[in-house]
Amino acid sequence: KRDDKRIQKLMEQAVENHTPAVTQTNSLPTREPTNWEQIRLNLSQQYNLPNSLLTELYEKGWLYASQTGQAIFVERTLDDLPTLAKQLEPTGNFTAITLNSEPTNKGSFWIATDATVERAVLLSDPIEVLSVIALESTVDKEKRKPTLYWSVGDSEQIPLEFLRAIDTVVIAFKDNEKVEDLIAEILAELPQAKQVSPGEAGWNGMLTNNHLQPNQSRIPELQGWEL
Repeated sequence: KRDDKRIQKLMEQAVENHTPAVTQTNSLPTREPTNWEQIRLNLSQQYNLPNSLLTELYEKGWLYASQTGQAIFVERTLDDLPTLAKQLEPTGNFTAITLNSEPTNKGSFWIATDATVERAVLLSDPIEVLSVIALESTVDKEKRKPTLYWSVGDSEQIPLEFLRAIDTVVIAFKDNEKVEDLIAEILAELPQAKQVSPGEAGWNGMLTNNHLQPNQSRIPELQGWEL
């Protein structure tokens, strides 16, 4: 319950490394509110994501249930314009659903904890974004910087101009051979960026482990985040 309250606080001001399959359409997948409760339950139980965070995203329209009973994460530009839908598959992978005949890489699934951010964290996919937010909600508020959490599928999806103006950029992808070149590209473009690795299981694996062993430190590499 205390974690839920921290998450709520964190979200109040909120303004993959698998190559996804792509389906083209002219609109986001149709929402089906009657399927939401089951989706929320699945995300909470399978991925240990806080209910308060899921509810907040649902109310903002950034996460919802489709008519086929799948979780849909909405990618947006920094100006909050929808660009793409990411459908979470039972395997844990994502299928990209573009909104126009021409796919755009200018958006992402992202969350900012303040209108003005001092730190950006680049993550593998929407589940990893929510997992890090859940983990960081346990850190004292005084130690947390206003942060942009941004999921990255490829280098063209990264808002380089925006990130160049931010002093602290953390590359926090899951360990995966496929991301080595991507990390090298980011470091070449953003020399201030630092890399923190959660291992192959990712931040969601760490979040799940914390639920199984609640007495352990929430973020063993906390110092890596306060670069």
